[in-house]
Amino acid sequence: MEIPVKEFMNRVDRIRKNMMQENIDALLIYADAWRAGDIKYVANYKPFNNSLFWFPSYMPAACVIIPNEGNITLFVSTMCVEEAAAFSWIEDVRSWVELSRYLKEFKEKTRPKRLGITNKYLMPIPLYESILKEMANVKVDETDMVTRLRGIKSDLEVKLLAKAGEIACIGMQAAIDMIDEGKKEKEIARVAETAMLSHGGEGLGFDTLVGSGRRSEFIIARPTMRRIEDGDMIYVDLSGLYCGYASDLSRAIGFGNISDEKREILETMIEANEKGRKTVKPGVKTSEIDKKVKTVIVEAGYEFKQVGLHATGFEFGEAVPSCSGPYDLTLEPNMTFVVLSSIFVPGVGGGRIETLMAVTRDGGKILTPIEHAQFLSK
Repeated sequence: MEIPVKEFMNRVDRIRKNMMQENIDALLIYADAWRAGDIKYVANYKPFNNSLFWFPSYMPAACVIIPNEGNITLFVSTMCVEEAAAFSWIEDVRSWVELSRYLKEFKEKTRPKRLGITNKYLMPIPLYESILKEMANVKVDETDMVTRLRGIKSDLEVKLLAKAGEIACIGMQAAIDMIDEGKKEKEIARVAETAMLSHGGEGLGFDTLVGSGRRSEFIIARPTMRRIEDGDMIYVDLSGLYCGYASDLSRAIGFGNISDEKREILETMIEANEKGRKTVKPGVKTSEIDKKVKTVIVEAGYEFKQVGLHATGFEFGEAVPSCSGPYDLTLEPNMTFVVLSSIFVPGVGGGRIETLMAVTRDGGKILTPIEHAQFLSK
């Protein structure tokens, strides 16, 4: 499925309205290949992650410049111009080499007073210095307007994320069906990824994680050659990618004859996740969901090392909404995120449950409808 051009034009209109509110004459949206959400949101293009960095010709990054009036321009690595022109709806696609000349000409023609930039913290120093040089005597300020706009999805975006969630469920079920004594973590990850790719997935939102036994106590557990044993705690964490949107789904599993302690850990995670999910509705602060999840886990005597919620969209972990700080927001319809409960006990094991959700007008809808934890017999 392709996202219609009208969807991107609507996004640009929203950005330009925000530019007027912030008195910004032009906005430079920057993203690299690993944190590409802002560029995908505007340009329908993901920068290529070439390892070669040679400023300005070859950079694993892209930027879009949106003036308050006139044409939009996309800048990419020299070797990616043709591909970007084929994928993006933006007609004016240029190499990074042309950025300095573009900025110089733009400054001479329009005499801007203020240039907004996004993701300054990601920019290579030579790029940022080049922008400042060409924009001398122009106020250059960082803005998070694109990040905030991405926090509330369109109806189409929710549908695409739901499809990504459906693909993730297929991968998760394949992984669960594969779990058996003697199976390797890498085998479980591979069958999950194959299932997702075979059912419409266009890639992975992140590296599939499989932690078993003592390795299940790792917050990040990339799969190894370790074989599953009777009594293991296991967690599988994966992401189906569809039309650029990344789901996030994690499930905790008790295999075979698990101890009472491990069973209690799993049951606590299930309860915490359920409490968080039931809290989701418009008007609730995101920090309240985090509090509901954390309270269950802490009152059961465990440490909660993560957060109870993180946003999803073009990236599996987005900034808006969040559990604290400036993005601790009141929920609105079409916000999307995972409710997350996790427990990791040194010397015992643990796991994580993540449930992808979208806020509706009167509550929350689960976009990864698969059982929230599994107790598997040998």
